[in-house]
Amino acid sequence: MLAGALVVSGGTASAATLTDVAWSVDNNVTGATGVTYTWSFTTLTAGTIASVTFTVPAGTTGTPTVTNVFGLGAGTVALASDTVTYTVTTPAAVPVGTPIFVQFGGFTNTTTPSPPPVTSTVETRAAGPATIDTGTSGNVNFGDSNTAVTILLGRSLIFTNDTPAFTLQPVPGTPAGPVAAKTVTLTVQTNAGNGYTLAAALAPNPTFVAEESTAGSATLTVNKFAAQATLTPSSSSGAALSTPYTSSKYVGYDPTTPQTIVTATAGTNGGLDTLALNNQIKVDFSQPSGAFHGIITYTVTPSYT
Repeated sequence: MLAGALVVSGGTASAATLTDVAWSVDNNVTGATGVTYTWSFTTLTAGTIASVTFTVPAGTTGTPTVTNVFGLGAGTVALASDTVTYTVTTPAAVPVGTPIFVQFGGFTNTTTPSPPPVTSTVETRAAGPATIDTGTSGNVNFGDSNTAVTILLGRSLIFTNDTPAFTLQPVPGTPAGPVAAKTVTLTVQTNAGNGYTLAAALAPNPTFVAEESTAGSATLTVNKFAAQATLTPSSSSGAALSTPYTSSKYVGYDPTTPQTIVTATAGTNGGLDTLALNNQIKVDFSQPSGAFHGIITYTVTPSYT
């Protein structure tokens, strides 16, 4: 589950620098024909992208065709004056942090070998054209004695929840009766290189039992529904409990905005991150009888790049 707000504009007064700019070719032999060029980058400025340009080495020829495009709408590609231009047929707003991937076939490589290696300058443009963002890729070498290799690894995230539903039946008392509790165990396994976040929210309907504050409490408050979190991280993910769970507090679920419980900084490297949420409540005679129904929604957001 993802949620967010988007603010877009047609262009920027001062272009920002694109991040994660990469350029690769599937055959780096000088003069090779039918070569596929691939670019990827991440937007830094929100805007309506009408076109994207990519510089290529002097002497690059061919009639490029669109092979794959992700993050932008459909469009056309052309090569002129050592610049490849991808023109979006129907420009649409593109938010900050959007990963863009484009792949064009049909190039004939330059006949000038490396060294020196060459880079590609990428520029996103609004209508006009007006520059939105720009950035430069790493080096690509062209020559008869080297071969460029591109390995594309798929993105993967496996999330499990061992408890699709549970019922608590606390016994009222004066003082409050015994604690009624149920532990829900969640696991995450992923190859997201920059880790992930795991959050939760509870949407009760109807509500007669109040939730504990999302700031947490050192003790379980009478007539408040709360959870204590225990994390068993894998050896590689750097996963840790987020505040306020780090103090082993009793924390309520926010009814509208998912509250981050775990933050990881890397993938799990084949292991598992295991989160146990011990949901608890105790009540006294001031609590009217009735039924409380709600759904706890877990949100796992990976960061692959």
